[in-house]
Amino acid sequence: MIRNTILTQICSLLICVNISANTAFTGMRNITSMQVTADMGPGINLCNTLDAYPNETSWGNPLATLALITSWKQKGFKTLRIPVTWKDHLGAAPDYIIDPTWLARVETVLNYAFANDMYVCLDTHHEDWIQPTYANQAAGSDKLVKVWTQIANRFKGYGDYLIFETMNEPRAYGSPEEWTGGSAEHRDVVNAFNLAAVNAIRNTGGNNATRHIMIPTCGDNPSIATLNALVDRKSVV
Repeated sequence: MIRNTILTQICSLLICVNISANTAFTGMRNITSMQVTADMGPGINLCNTLDAYPNETSWGNPLATLALITSWKQKGFKTLRIPVTWKDHLGAAPDYIIDPTWLARVETVLNYAFANDMYVCLDTHHEDWIQPTYANQAAGSDKLVKVWTQIANRFKGYGDYLIFETMNEPRAYGSPEEWTGGSAEHRDVVNAFNLAAVNAIRNTGGNNATRHIMIPTCGDNPSIATLNALVDRKSVV
């Protein structure tokens, strides 16, 4: 009876180890963002899945599975970028509470990658409420802080194989400068949004105090002018 109990406890422990994954809770290594970038190797995007809206399968892709992510790792990919659209899973202002079922689903998919010893990049995607204009700066910053605080708190125990990306292609939707790097106003507000998100992440403490964070230019535009307008380039992975 005692031996059976011990074996049961050992099996339970092994199951917990498998669930918690391999690169999920590795702590924070004392390495630079450039060293992390070099180690990330080939990456792949889990597109049109968790970023589909209103739900994961709305755009025709099946639910993400461990088998799918494992197959990508076997093909040589070391990094998985997981775009996530949060807007259809938020409660009302002023708290914008993320649906706990959705947050748990995002964590499950992250752990598929960590179980394969991969890096993970997690972002906010297709968030059309992130309009980089002076008129929207205060409201947008407030909502971005509320959203990122919840995400960061959920994942602050994860190690530095998890990388946060504050926004994807933040831009003034429908403006003439939407895909050309924005106006001076748009670039200025993108800097403000990035700062708000980074500070929200840092303020949650734990591993987030030193986590590597990706910040975008306006519209993710790669022009020299747009890159030069980006503030705090040291935060870019």
